[in-house]
Amino acid sequence: MARYRVIYLTNMELPSSKAHSVQIIYTCTALAALGMEVKLVVRRIRTSSEEEALRFYGVEGHLAVEEVDNLRIWREVRRGRGVFYSRSLSWIERLLRYKPSLPWPVVFETHRKALYYKNDPETGIERGLEDKHRLDKVISRLDGVVCAHGSTYELVKKKGTEALRLWYGWTVETGGGESPSLEGFHIVYVGIKRELLDLIRLIREEELPAHLHIFGGGDKEIARLKREGKHTGKVTLHGFVPYRNLLKELKRFKVAIAFNEGIKLADYTSVGTAILAPDLPSVKEILGERGARYFTFGDGDSLKDAVMDVGYSPSKVEELRETSRKMAQLYRWPHKALSLKGFLENL
Repeated sequence: MARYRVIYLTNMELPSSKAHSVQIIYTCTALAALGMEVKLVVRRIRTSSEEEALRFYGVEGHLAVEEVDNLRIWREVRRGRGVFYSRSLSWIERLLRYKPSLPWPVVFETHRKALYYKNDPETGIERGLEDKHRLDKVISRLDGVVCAHGSTYELVKKKGTEALRLWYGWTVETGGGESPSLEGFHIVYVGIKRELLDLIRLIREEELPAHLHIFGGGDKEIARLKREGKHTGKVTLHGFVPYRNLLKELKRFKVAIAFNEGIKLADYTSVGTAILAPDLPSVKEILGERGARYFTFGDGDSLKDAVMDVGYSPSKVEELRETSRKMAQLYRWPHKALSLKGFLENL
């Protein structure tokens, strides 16, 4: 019997330092491990081979990857059953132009907290996302939508489109026990967010008992953070670390901070860190009411209280770390991949 095929269409270059590229690679490899025939289509392969590009993510084994070629993509549908899958709205729009003649379902993966917004509905921060008109035209014509959040899932279901609720983060077994932790109170963050500036200022001006470690960011972002933290020795910028090495680095820390519901929550729970996080519904949807020491988003005093609370309470840290370890079990592959596989095959 021919294997069910997945053509995952992206606009990314491979490899990429962007967090979404990690999620895409792990989704593809997890589905392939479950017996699906997966092909990842990218804009450009920047290494001499597919294998070298995949090793950047710590992925061993084979995954079919090719640069975009529209004619080859359309020829794929001549072989067996399958699905076109993308989290790119531009790819989805392109596919739907040919929808009457496409024998395969078209599936869109969305990480939005709501279908239509320019500003984040929880924080008010401008995201510059697609407008209502484009999404309106797309949603009702799709065969399926994979939704990261319950709010979007309910909206898609009301429109009569098949939907699966599946957060895009995943956790992995890190094994090998704990790495030696650093002496004193250290907080780690992965990525670059402007909210970090508030924390750096608190550390510098309020003399918080914390040393902040930041992984990731481009040259411009790092230069800005260096300017903000230049008057304190309590901020260390580690720069970009390939994902294959990132979890090893994170295991050195007992406390981590997040400012949204991003994929880093899965990394933090994978290594069992205590988590500081904003009390946004999208975050609590993932971590639960007791999964973090929550603070009010955008409130410096609330953030300061959260840092002080954890910094002066080793027992609170250990309680939160144990909660993280338990939470990690909910987001393991292949459990998540099995849900996605079943959804795609039943369309």
